[in-house]
Amino acid sequence: MSWCPGLYDDIGEKARDILYRGYARQPAVHFQYRCLDVNGDISFRVDDILPGFGTVFRAIVPYTGKAELQYLHDYFGITAGIGLTKNSFRGYNPILSFSGVIGTSLLSLGTDIAFNVLARKFDRINAGLGFNTPFLVASLTINDKLDTLRANLMANPLTNMAIAAEAAHRFSVNETSVTMGIQQAVLPFTFVKARVSTRGVFGALVQQGFWQKLYVTVSGEADFGAAKWGPKLGLSIAVRP
Repeated sequence: MSWCPGLYDDIGEKARDILYRGYARQPAVHFQYRCLDVNGDISFRVDDILPGFGTVFRAIVPYTGKAELQYLHDYFGITAGIGLTKNSFRGYNPILSFSGVIGTSLLSLGTDIAFNVLARKFDRINAGLGFNTPFLVASLTINDKLDTLRANLMANPLTNMAIAAEAAHRFSVNETSVTMGIQQAVLPFTFVKARVSTRGVFGALVQQGFWQKLYVTVSGEADFGAAKWGPKLGLSIAVRP
């Protein structure tokens, strides 16, 4: 049995996947031409380049690129990387990042920071606490440069179903929101999920896998709390080795 706590991104990841991943929301960086929005996200990793070491490369074409070196030990995990983000005025802006986690597979504590070299300021300062069991996963994190406190959990009451919930409080505007979601496996390679939040956002998606390598996702989202709201539809295709 491995006692490795994993990496910082693993803290609260299972609940975040149910509540946010794959819905029809524009990523932070995308290409837009007239009425068409296109985003190309390419990533790959190489494990065990040395005992305990791995590398991850990711590019959101044509705007960003990032390379990370990861090290996993029995009781800690470390990630260090450098990324390039396209800037309209200065070309590409280098971003240095570091994250570290200590603990075990049951309980872990970590931090995640990113430094903008040209602006000489921190773009990201996060910290988190994670709790993991086979049936319940929970986390408490503080994000957005220590401005947003989030608590989330994910439970597996049935084999093919998972339920997730998150409460978030922003200190700068004294605002609290709650998001709840559910994921259900329909067939071995088909699942559906949906979420709703107290901010008036509703989303749903269906993902279908083919040959265990090709995954097609159809999603929709509507923000009823926005001044001008309307449904968004999305289609994504992922190829995994």
